[in-house]
Parts: sequence; structure tokens; C-alpha cells
Amino acid sequence: MINKAQHIARIVQNSIERTYSVQDLSISIERTKDERFGDFSTNAAMMHSNRLKESPMSIGEKLCRDINKSLSKDLLADKVELVKPGFINFYISKKFWIDIFREVVLVGKNYGRSNTGDGKKILVEFVGSNPTGPLNVVSARAASIGDSLCNILSFNGYDVKREFYINDAGEQISRLVESLIARYTQIHDPCFEFPDDGYHGDYVKDMAEELNRVYKGKSLLNKIDDDVWFRCRHFILSSQKRDVENFGVKFDKWFSEKELLHDSDKITDTLKKLEERGFTRKKDDATWFQSTKLGDDEDRVLVKSNGVPTYFLADIAYHLDKFNRGFDKAIDFMGPDHHGHIGRLKMAMKALGIDEKWLDIFIVQQVNLMRNGEKIKMSKRAGRFETMKDLVSEVGKDAARFFFLMRTQSSHLDFDLNLAKEESSKNPVYYIQYAHARLCNILKHAEAQKVSIEEIEIANTELLDKAEEVELAKTLAGFEDTCEARVLTYAPHKIAGYLLKLAGIFHNFYNKHRVVTGNKELTAARLLIVKSTGIVLANGLRLLGISAPKKMQNKD
Repeated sequence: MINKAQHIARIVQNSIERTYSVQDLSISIERTKDERFGDFSTNAAMMHSNRLKESPMSIGEKLCRDINKSLSKDLLADKVELVKPGFINFYISKKFWIDIFREVVLVGKNYGRSNTGDGKKILVEFVGSNPTGPLNVVSARAASIGDSLCNILSFNGYDVKREFYINDAGEQISRLVESLIARYTQIHDPCFEFPDDGYHGDYVKDMAEELNRVYKGKSLLNKIDDDVWFRCRHFILSSQKRDVENFGVKFDKWFSEKELLHDSDKITDTLKKLEERGFTRKKDDATWFQSTKLGDDEDRVLVKSNGVPTYFLADIAYHLDKFNRGFDKAIDFMGPDHHGHIGRLKMAMKALGIDEKWLDIFIVQQVNLMRNGEKIKMSKRAGRFETMKDLVSEVGKDAARFFFLMRTQSSHLDFDLNLAKEESSKNPVYYIQYAHARLCNILKHAEAQKVSIEEIEIANTELLDKAEEVELAKTLAGFEDTCEARVLTYAPHKIAGYLLKLAGIFHNFYNKHRVVTGNKELTAARLLIVKSTGIVLANGLRLLGISAPKKMQNKD
């Protein structure tokens, strides 16, 4: 399989070696946005002007002259042209585009896969939350983005682990336990007052009923023992684990803040290391992180005056633990209330002697659920909120995941529940899945017409010269670069956009040209288009954790 961008980069490098006797230069190749300037372009003449000691235009003229001489041997491009101020544009031959159909079919499920990661170990932390209630729609968005990124990273040769961080050591957990005991007490004393800052959701009442089966009316007031805390935590975590698994996400590790940090020496050891490296100070009986040494506007508390470690110190210890586990890189997806936390955490990593680039942190912005054009009000504590479970139950896993992936995680998202349930071309995930189902149906029809797989694989691609066929070939060829580029930018939403574009181009081709025709050779060639497009759609959907159905109903 030929990656055209890499192939062009080698052509340019070879030309520079022949012309200037200079080796091992970095060559950047980009797909052009305007076909008037070819299909691919390189700025090598401008980038290496100083090294080659000539003006970009002079370098470009020599390289174009040299490359054009070898085109008849290479057959990749019809021509190469120079454009000011020194871009070299490649016009790829139709034959090379059309050959992509056969390449895709031969490679199959591995089409688009690369070894960019070379086995490097990456830990991706996402969704993590307090076990104080069911996971909400922001958690669902983080789950969709984080899991899809892990799929893409693995597809590109990285050794990826998924991790859920359980914030089970804070005041909110104590407040939930107090709420649970209050609901439990109300079973036997309906007049018992519920705390104003308690959790009002029905799930707390469900836990109280379960607690009652154990304690059978025994008073729990003024006593919050480990058993009650554990049962409360277990109830919530079991629910959260079921929800993420039903959403198609499986974590390699559920990391408990309390069990693995507060109940061990990790926090003490982290604080000691910061002290040894000169980044702590004492003030008002508290211990502070001297982040001002690293450019912060003020120092940050690590240990309160009462001796209790802050969430910040716990998070530093957690990330030091990640580093000590041998990961080459860590990626975090955090909620919208963590903006200020990012810079301080990176400073802490630097203070510990860890390269800041080792850790990448992304904010997953809020989600507004929209029904009939109106925003749904959500509040976990008040018991008014749409959960991940509710969302999946209403619109389905596939629609939920795709809608969360249609925009970058840094943008606020209005989730249209009505559109997500609509079975028509207006619904983007339905539109893509219907394209895949249509492709499968065409192949099934061809099989009934006695067209064999062997005939498709050896089809005469020279018969494919329609504009829509070439456009499909160019789009399929872009899947490799789309997958690899998403690794570099951590942007799964671009694959969602690519699949929507590919589905549209295929539907356009299908509406203009018959696939199964009276011409057996042309039929086989167009079935090659169908089969290869189906493979790429399925590969892309699989990366996003979305099914590729073989059969659907068209309700347009």
C-alpha cells in the first residue's frame, strides 16, 4: 500500500540529493485545498532555502525540472509545478487515484493503520468523577472522546491504557453518605429533616432501601462507619461501571484516590520529593507549593493548616504515580471547572523533574441537552439531570457517541435529542450508517447476480474515469492521513467529519451511476468501489466506537 504523501516526500528528498547532494532533510507534504494548485504541495524549497543557499524560487525551479524528468518512470503524477513564493505542487495521475480502490480491498480492516506510535506507552485518563451519583452527559461526552482517541492511538501503533480516576476522598463523598443516612432514617421516621446541601436524586432513595435490608431500622445517626461508606461507594461505582460498559467503553484500571493515594505513602512521598527539590514553604501552619518560582501568580496550598492534603497535592501524587508506572506520555480529559488546574499541574510536573510535554490536558466543555428547541435544566444535587444511562436509553449508543464527536471537546455542545433519534438523512450518524448498509445491500445483490469476490478484486479499474469515481478515490486515499493526523492533534471529531463527507460523496456517486449494470466488467469495477468504500466507512466507525450495520430502513 502506497501512502502518497510519504511517497511524494521521498521523491522530493531524492531530487534534493541528486541536485544538491544534501541528505536527510525534513520534507512536509500537505493535501491542497484548491484543486487548481494540484493535489499535494510541499514548502521544502522555502523551508530549506538557507541550508541549500539559494532562493526558494531557484530551488523550486531546479527541483521541478528534475522531478518532471522522472515522472514517466514514477507514474505517480501527471505534472509538477512551481508557484510563488516557492511551493511545489503535484498533480496526481488519475491512475494512481483509481488504484486506491484495490489497495483498500487488499488491506481490508487494516487500511489506514500505521506504526507511528512504535509501541510507545500512553495512559489516557477520562470520565473520572466523584462516586456521588450516576454519570452525567458531560461524562458521556468525555467517554466518547477519550475512548475514540484511544482507538485511534492504538490503530497507529501506540500501546494505550484507559484509566478512570475515582475522586472518592473528598467532602462530597461525606455529604453523599450523610444524604444516604438521612434517606435511610426517613424510611422509619418520615419527619426526619433532610440536609439542605444533600443529594436529592432518587438514586439516594434506592441506596437507602438497600441499606435498610442490611441494617433493618438500626439507627445510623451520628455514626458514619466504614461499612456504610463502602456500601454507598460500591452502589455508585457499580452503576457507573455498567453505564460506561453499555456505552462501549472498557477501562483498564479504576484508580481510587482514597485506596491508592490516601491509604498509602504516595502523597507523603510526593510532598517529600517537592521539598527536596526546593518547591515547598511553610506559612500559617500550612505547606505551600512555590509555583511562583515557575511563573505562577501565587503559590498554592498542598497541605492545609489542619494537616489535611489538598486535592491539588493528591493529583500531583497521582500523576507522579502515572510517570513512575513507565508511561511515555499521559493524556487527561478534565471537566470545564478545571481550567486553572492545568497550568499548576504542569508546573508541578516540572518541579518534580518531569518534562511538561509528558502531560497533555484537555478540557471537555459543557453539554446542553435540547428537546424541541428548549434547553433541559440539569442539577445532580437537586436530582434533575439527564444521565449517561438516560441518554443512551433514549437515543442509543451510536447516536450519542457520534453527536458528542461532531465538535471539538473545547467547544460547548448543544445536543439535539430530537435529531439524534430521527431516522433520516438529516441525522448525521444515521446518514453514515445508512451509506454502509446500502453498500452491503449492493454487494449482496451482486452476489445474487453471480458476481464473485475474485472478479471484484481483479476488476479492470481503467474503466473508472467518471468525476464522481475519482472524487471517491481521492477521499478514500485521505483516510490514512486523517487517522494519523488525528493522533498528532488529538481530534477524533475530524474522523466524524471525514465519515460524513465520505458518505455524502458515495451517495452522490450512487445516485448518478448504476453499479450493477449490463456490462460485467464495469459492474465488477464499480463493485470494487462499493467494497472499498464500505471497508473505510466500517474502519472509521469502528475507531469511533460506533456500529456499521449491514441493514437499515430508509424512512426519508
